[in-house]
Amino acid sequence: MNQKKEWSKIAERILTTGVTPHFAPREETLKVHLSHINNLKTQNKKPNVVVLGATPELADLALKHQCMVYRVDNNPAMFDAAKPREKITDRKNETIIHNNWSDINLISDGKIDLVMGDASLNNVPTAQMLQVLNELNRITHSGSILSLKQIILPDRNINDFTLENALISYRSGILKEDEFYLILRFYSFHHEAYESATHILDADKVFDAIQLNYDNGELSNDEFAIFANRRSALKHTVYRKTEQINLLNEINGDTAVIYPNDSFIYQDIFNMFSIIRK
Repeated sequence: MNQKKEWSKIAERILTTGVTPHFAPREETLKVHLSHINNLKTQNKKPNVVVLGATPELADLALKHQCMVYRVDNNPAMFDAAKPREKITDRKNETIIHNNWSDINLISDGKIDLVMGDASLNNVPTAQMLQVLNELNRITHSGSILSLKQIILPDRNINDFTLENALISYRSGILKEDEFYLILRFYSFHHEAYESATHILDADKVFDAIQLNYDNGELSNDEFAIFANRRSALKHTVYRKTEQINLLNEINGDTAVIYPNDSFIYQDIFNMFSIIRK
């Protein structure tokens, strides 16, 4: 599941449009990460932080609060796309590492106090997942925190998230546009687009299903436009909630699920997993 070319296309689209991507962390998510930074600052003057990916919002959050930051991504194009969203101008405490998360060899054993990721592990193939988790174990230490937002599938079916019911909620104003997008993108068509054996949610198949429903008159032109400009061929590694918790238990720590707010989207499609290393 080498998707470097696909991410490069997305990076180019971000730079061309200048629009903040839908996958940028929300304020509620940043508050959870900040709570961990503040907790660590009571123990360390300058926590060492790894950001899994180029995500500028996470790097800026850590830099703003006097952390030493290591941003790790194997695709330089993603750092280029992130640069216009960087708010912190003084970046002397930041190190950019172009490498895979399974081999962050520039970081020594036990150096990192906090690992932050925003759907990062959803881009790791199942076959490589344990290698990545072992590397995160290596670079952290007892008392380190891993703060990871993950796309998940709920253990139970969510009737409100079917296309029919999501449309009713969106058209009546219950759902905001980005909420409507996330529900259709990551849940409504998972029966057509999800391979349980590989844990792959195939975006190509999701967008094909959306196109078909538009062609059949289920979606209006305006509703279809929400998705048409965001089409991608990404394949995300997605686990059901219990499976995800069991997998994260491979990290030597205590795993907890934190709900940033009362949004059912966060509770049922995205979860914040906080792991305190033993």
